[in-house]
Amino acid sequence: MPLEQTSRALQRRAGGSQALGPAAALRLPIRYPKLTVTLVLWLLGLFLAFMAKPPPVSQEALAAFKAKVKQAEGVVGELTLAERQLMEAELAQARHKVWFWRFKPEARQAVAARQPAVDAARQQAAAVRERRDALLREAKALLGLWSEAGVEEGKELFWESFASGKVFAQRQSFWDALFVILGSRERDWLAMLLNLLIRTLINFFTGMVVACFVFLIQLPSLIWSYQPALWSGVAFFAAAAVASISVIASYLGLLFGAGAGATYATLSMVAAAQQQRLEGGAAQRRRIDYGRQHYE
Repeated sequence: MPLEQTSRALQRRAGGSQALGPAAALRLPIRYPKLTVTLVLWLLGLFLAFMAKPPPVSQEALAAFKAKVKQAEGVVGELTLAERQLMEAELAQARHKVWFWRFKPEARQAVAARQPAVDAARQQAAAVRERRDALLREAKALLGLWSEAGVEEGKELFWESFASGKVFAQRQSFWDALFVILGSRERDWLAMLLNLLIRTLINFFTGMVVACFVFLIQLPSLIWSYQPALWSGVAFFAAAAVASISVIASYLGLLFGAGAGATYATLSMVAAAQQQRLEGGAAQRRRIDYGRQHYE
């Protein structure tokens, strides 16, 4: 009787769990809100990075953009002249900056006498440069931050940071491998390879994290160049941050997964080879013992 009651109770529990299966699945996001939010943000970031399409630039906006760019190009000649005057003023001042000029009254007076000309030339160059940058910002504002031009410029900035992070990781991994191989006195090549693998993964993790931070630091200046509204700039920054973190997290996940798979496969092969050697040695000892017993 107790066995039958226990069996019926288990059957009722199994049936209840099967009946409540979909409901329990729907309650999973409520039970694990942090995991759910993280997963949703990761998928949203990948969608924004690879699948979302920005609206194309209209012909009217493109024509207005070209007109503003032409105005900015008209300031380039004036900016070149201002920068040349600044360079000439700085060279004229630098001629009097001899060794220990601060302790020589004549040289110090000559440098001080030419400092107003350098300051004036620098202010003139800065004013012309600001005028050119203002025209370029107005031209970008005609296109819009969320336009195809703004999104593509943001993607180019991210991929440049991503490439610099990869270059850093590859260069650092090369030097780590060189020093490990030259400085190692051990003959355990498996331990050396695992050490290099761990160092490489750490280098790529560091490079990608730094690349993400560099991108996020440079992103506000790009947003400011399009002169968007405050809410639009904040939304663009948030979307770009989610997309960049999702891409870098996916890249690091693939790298660490490949590293873990390679480590597991290598250790499995080594363990199988050691087991085979042990079995071969045991069989050989059994044959030797059998020969001795037969001889005796």
